[in-house]
Amino acid sequence: MPVEVGCSRARMACDTIKEFPDKHVCFYTQPMGDARNLRNYIIDHFREAIEKHWIQVYFQPVIRTVSGTLASMEALSRWMDPQKGKINPGVFVPLLEDSRQVRKLDMYVLEEICRLYQRQKEQGKILIPVSFNLSRGDFFQGSVFDEVEEIRKRYQVPRNMLYVEITESLLVYEGDVLYQEIERFRQAGYEVWMDDFGSGYSSLNTLKNYSFDEIKIDMAFLSHFTDKSQNIIQAIIRMAKKIGMHTLMEGVETSEQVEFAKSIGCELLQGYYYGRPMPFEELKRVCQEKHWQVEAPQLRKYYGSLGAIDFLTDKPMAVVEVTNHRIRYLFVNEGYRKTLQSIGIMSLEKTEEFVNDQAGPTSKNMQRMLADVINSHTEEALTYTLNGRYVKLEANYLASHGQHHLVQLYLNNITMQTERKLSENLDQVTRNLLSLYQMVFLVDMEKDTAVPLIINTPFQEYFYQKCVGIQAMVKQYAETMIHPEDRERFLAFNESESMMNRIRQNPEGTISGVFRTLGNDEKYHWDIHSIFPTMLNGKIYLLYTARISPFENELNIACTSSREEKET
Repeated sequence: MPVEVGCSRARMACDTIKEFPDKHVCFYTQPMGDARNLRNYIIDHFREAIEKHWIQVYFQPVIRTVSGTLASMEALSRWMDPQKGKINPGVFVPLLEDSRQVRKLDMYVLEEICRLYQRQKEQGKILIPVSFNLSRGDFFQGSVFDEVEEIRKRYQVPRNMLYVEITESLLVYEGDVLYQEIERFRQAGYEVWMDDFGSGYSSLNTLKNYSFDEIKIDMAFLSHFTDKSQNIIQAIIRMAKKIGMHTLMEGVETSEQVEFAKSIGCELLQGYYYGRPMPFEELKRVCQEKHWQVEAPQLRKYYGSLGAIDFLTDKPMAVVEVTNHRIRYLFVNEGYRKTLQSIGIMSLEKTEEFVNDQAGPTSKNMQRMLADVINSHTEEALTYTLNGRYVKLEANYLASHGQHHLVQLYLNNITMQTERKLSENLDQVTRNLLSLYQMVFLVDMEKDTAVPLIINTPFQEYFYQKCVGIQAMVKQYAETMIHPEDRERFLAFNESESMMNRIRQNPEGTISGVFRTLGNDEKYHWDIHSIFPTMLNGKIYLLYTARISPFENELNIACTSSREEKET
């Protein structure tokens, strides 16, 4: 071959080992020549590729962890060449940077984004925020901010619909121009993100010198999903929250990685688990198939309030969304889950059912507390008994969006804590309260059974010998214990088909009736009979109680007067 060809090939071989100091010899191969030819083709045909739209803009979804909503999408360039086929962006983007043509590519991508936004808006379609990348060369060929603004204004795209991504490696080149341009973007109202955080050598230094709204954690951390990499990611998330930055994890591919990201409080996820980069029309189909709700700017701000919450706290913590007085758990840490189990609740669904049913005093009190927290934007606490344990629930207001409200919860099982004195005091108070009751039954409507917790009346001999089933017990109780004039009213009070509806309709979450009931002294006394739901081991029961009315004398006088009036 000609000498100049041989020298050229030798130089190509040498260039491939420049970054490997332990390699001293390399032989030329045909793929090296093919790569050189491709590089030459890219540089020579780039302008044509832009004009003929061989370079297309693909979009990759970004999903919010707590809600599963579509928060945004990242715009990425793909070169579909009629001769070379699909050209990898890892090949053509660095070449365009080296040849100082990358700014034309980045502005082309931005214009395609803005054109898509305008078309979607004119058609009345859903508008999705988009992030786009700026390269190193963009900042040193005149003001990139001015050019971005010119394109944005031309298509009338709001700034809050565009997010600027800057690769961490670019920030190694410190200088006033770079710093000033980034600040111009932020002051104008753009969100500026640091892309590929952790891939360079000066990550912490760049965070010290620059201000960002969000950091995208480099996918390299997930390529080896070890305990060590997980600990590093946890530290990054906690640090970002403390300095007021939102977090996005790139390269998520498995459900294990998704669950890990949720557990540590990473706000946004992007990766093949949710979808590869794809044309916009395909992304719309995927969005419909997976029922992703698109975040409007206000909804993004609403969920963004969770960015400051430390999900790695040692306290039993949860985040709930309250909508029309119904709660839905968005996040629960392991401590909160274990505390629920310690008080006999084995699933979040059971907890939601118990609170949302609003059928008992405890659930009613929880709803009142949540309503007060939402209305006052403050913190409140509620102490109650559940499954024989003393529980303290603390609620802290976070944010609102229309009828949706975010509330942070802390749950403590006081009985299991070291606060024994408080627990003992509560136990003594409960015992004193129980001594006031003539009768307390735990009723299981599903099994048609009633278990006596307190039975200090003449009825006990009938209960243990003759009663089978709840309705039989009610009938027997009415015949043996209730004054003949009150029996019809008593049976109506205990009518099972309408009982739960009556309980739900009562603001107190309970129903009560006053009936003359036979006591141990073989005399009738005015007793207050009450029924309300309670939870035991994750299941809802009815608690039936009877106690002497404190107004017995007044009721006797009233009853006597009424009888005399009738006789007259």
